[in-house]
This record gives sequence, C-alpha cells and structure tokens, in this order.
Amino acid sequence: MKNLFVYPVTLMILSAKIDFALETDDIIVNLKVTNSISESNKKVIKGEIIDTKNMGVIIPMGLEKFSISYLSFQNDQTLLSRESMRDFSRIYVLSGLVKGTKVIIPDINRDGNFTNDSTYKYSVIKIHRRAAVEFVKTIDVPYTYKSGNTLFKRSIQLKILPYEPVRYSAVSTSELLETYFSINMVKSAILKLNKRNYIIHFIKPADVDAGYVASSFLIKDAITDAEIRYEPSIKVGEEFFLNGKAVTIRAVSFFCDSVQIQIRDSKYVNGLRMNNILPDEVRHLLLSKLKKEQWMDNRLILVDFWGSWCAPCIRSIPDLKNIYDLYVKGGLMNMLSVAHERTNDTTKMQKIIREYDMDWSHLIEFYEQSNYESSLINKFRISEYPTTILLDNKWRILYRGVGDSEIKILGERINAALSDK
Repeated sequence: MKNLFVYPVTLMILSAKIDFALETDDIIVNLKVTNSISESNKKVIKGEIIDTKNMGVIIPMGLEKFSISYLSFQNDQTLLSRESMRDFSRIYVLSGLVKGTKVIIPDINRDGNFTNDSTYKYSVIKIHRRAAVEFVKTIDVPYTYKSGNTLFKRSIQLKILPYEPVRYSAVSTSELLETYFSINMVKSAILKLNKRNYIIHFIKPADVDAGYVASSFLIKDAITDAEIRYEPSIKVGEEFFLNGKAVTIRAVSFFCDSVQIQIRDSKYVNGLRMNNILPDEVRHLLLSKLKKEQWMDNRLILVDFWGSWCAPCIRSIPDLKNIYDLYVKGGLMNMLSVAHERTNDTTKMQKIIREYDMDWSHLIEFYEQSNYESSLINKFRISEYPTTILLDNKWRILYRGVGDSEIKILGERINAALSDK
C-alpha cells in the first residue's frame, strides 16, 4: 500500500472551533485557531423549570416574580445527584421580574446564592425583545461531566436568552419567566489537502458538549462554503475521496477534543459512493439475489431502488423505460429494479409494472421483513427514493443519484461509461 499515514491528532480548541495539523511527505500544514462561530450551527434549548422549595436557594430582594430553570450537560439523570444546587453537571439560572424589567442571573459558582453572581437586565416591552436577544453576551460556563468513575472538568461557551428567539411572543407571567440557552452544537476542524482547505463539521448527537464518538459530520469547501455531498452520508470509520486522497476519520474523541485521521494515496476505495468499488459482501448478495450468469458478463449494471408508494419513483419510470429501450435491449447493459414495499400486498406494484411495460428484472423487499439486515436496501444504505446506481463490470460505482430529476442525466453517464470501455 502506497503512502499510508495515520495520525492521532490533538486539536486546539477555542469556542466551538477545533483545528488540527497534518504532515505528509509533500505537505506540511500549520493551522491557525479562529474565534469564528457560525450562527447556523447554534441550537436553542428551553430551560427546565424546577421547584426550589427544599433546595435552600438565596434570592435577591425586590423581585415580584421569579423562577429557576436549568440546562443539563449530561443526559443520564442517574449519574449525579439532582437534589443539590451544587450539581456541577447543570447550570441553574434565575429568571425574575421587577418593575417592567426581566432579570437573568446564572449561578456560575453553584452555591445556590443568586445574590453574588452577575445580573443581566432586559426590557419586557415586546418591541425591545429582539434587540435584547441579539445583544446577549456569550459567557463561559464551567461544568463537570461524569463518565464511568471519572469526572471531567469542562467549560462551554453559551448564551442565556431572556426570550424565545424568532417569536419573542411571551405574554403571561409564566412565559416571561422562561429561559432559553443558545449553544453551538457543532465543532469544526480545518483540513488541508493538496493545498486546499476543507472544513469538517462534527455534529453532536446527544449531550450538550459530549458524546461525539459516533457523531455524524459534513465537509465544506473553506473558500466557497459549499457542502461536498456524499451519498450515502459518511460515517466515522468509512473511507472517502477528498481532493485526490483517500481519507478516513478513524475515531473522534468523546468531547471532540481530538480526532484520528488517515490519509492515503489510492485510485479506488471500497464503499457505496461514486467512484467506490462495491464491497465484496454487497456484490455477492446482489449476485445471489439475481442468480443469473449473464449478470457477470462484461456489461454495465443499473440498479434502481423504488417503491409503488413513491410519487417521484413513478415519475421516473418513463426515463427508465427510455434507458431500457436504448441500452438494455441493445445488449449494452443489464438493469434491475428493487421495489421496497410497505406491505405484502403487491397488487399496486404489479399493476405499475404492467402499465409501464417495465420488462426488465425486478426484486421485491418488504418494509417489515425479518431479514432486513441482509436486504439490498440495507446493504446499499438506501434512505431516499428513487436511488439509482450504475456499476461497471469491475463493480465500480460510476454513478449514484437520488430523485427523479437525477435520472434524466443518467443517459449521459451511461454514454460516458460506454465510450471508456
């Protein structure tokens, strides 16, 4: 294997931005830490209001009404005591009203005393609420996270909002006492490959600042901000192409403080995306379902995943019929439609096949079937319909498209593939 590099890379963190540097035989990258945080990556969470009668809290004098709400940094409610204001896995916030003003006080030191913390004041007048939310300052909140028998001392930057953003519609006293938290739920790393920068966004699936091990991620061009789409989407541990390199994000740390990334030179990789080689397991399953020797000849193979319940699938049938007439009848290509049916009643599906003269090969896989794990739908990771996949005789994926509009350009891909043979 040529030029294989595996790096456990420690990431420097500032706000929700993580950066790392990679070194290869021809590129050395030193990346700068940035303060920029995209507003589109933020999530607003409504605070949970609690009853504090038996918690011994100290409240500032003069408040007409108040409530105390919290944001938990750990979803597992059994790990730490929830009976004490000194629970460092949460941040408690007092929301109060006094003389037409809303008061927000976060108990940063977790002592249950809201008289010794910073106080933030906002107008309750509705026309002033948008400005109040937009100019809320970001604060740094320390917290504790427990994993097994280990306690991790962490901190996170967030905003405590006096009103629900977008609507700003609080009317009753109880609504005015609500608190909202704005948190960046995405951590981002900059990767440089072949002198081009890419931003990898790691999307948190569970706790507020933890649980990134199985996180999903997306990749954008750092210059154009355009997402580089992969179908199906990439998971941690899967190899994918990026700017002429085979890249694998092998592991993401629990708090996304570090990642392990592999970069190698390779013309092809095994996988389910365009330009991948179909994995042996999937290829053998496909051939076992077909049980026809001619599918192993020198022709292209088109596999169409559809359903009789799917309107875009029905709209795409005339285009598929044209492909059948042009290429399959002429012996240039094999063609298979795999129907994903939601019930065992195939009457509608058979009617559609007859009505549109779909004279090519067909398979049916049912939504409720017990052997879903071994189905083509599962092995090809089909999540949208119709999905069309074009394979060459070496089982390379020449094309993978989703939606009926994509099928209209399929003829161009087939012609290009045939001209290369």
